[in-house]
Amino acid sequence: MRYEEPSRTRTEQLRRDFVVGIVVLVPFALTVWLALWIFRFLDNLLGAAVRPFIPFAAPGLGIVLLAVLIWGVGSFARSETGARAILWMDRHIQHLPIASWVYGTATRITHSTYEAKSGTFRRCVLIEYPRKGCWTLAFVTADAPDRLRERADVEDLIAVFLPTTPNPTSGFLLFLPDSDVVDLDIPIEAGFRLVITAGAVYITGEDPREARRELAEFLARL
Repeated sequence: MRYEEPSRTRTEQLRRDFVVGIVVLVPFALTVWLALWIFRFLDNLLGAAVRPFIPFAAPGLGIVLLAVLIWGVGSFARSETGARAILWMDRHIQHLPIASWVYGTATRITHSTYEAKSGTFRRCVLIEYPRKGCWTLAFVTADAPDRLRERADVEDLIAVFLPTTPNPTSGFLLFLPDSDVVDLDIPIEAGFRLVITAGAVYITGEDPREARRELAEFLARL
């Protein structure tokens, strides 16, 4: 039976408790800090303009006004008049030197995010790229047009989007035979998390109990 000095054992236990405390508190602290920062930022977008005219404190008023504004713009944009107005604005902004780049970049980012949520990306796959034996995560977007399938002489040709890390809004468009891709059978959101975090984080988001079990196992190993 090996003898361990009591002071060394207590020191080791204190060290482990301190590490576990950091592991538990840091995610909560970052979440609270980020939530408060987002709340203040959104609240000040419109709240700073109307707060001087209100004789009492109204935290959150800016967020309410912002939500109403977003709803109003969305409702207007879905109408025929709104669609024409947006196209007119888009056409004129594209002629402005700096604003056209900012507007175009923001538009591509928001469109890519919306498409990822709306089902434009059909499935998450692995492809051998840029060489054989090197596997890369990609997203199947659609079946290739008939003209491309005929010219390539590949019946099961599909369009595959290969995103860059850590910014998945840019990447490459590849046309590959469906037989050359490997289905991962994971949600699109999980695939995007892998890309954004450079493979460091993989969370399916399907079963919260599984995430809690993994957290408990991680704390037990500390």
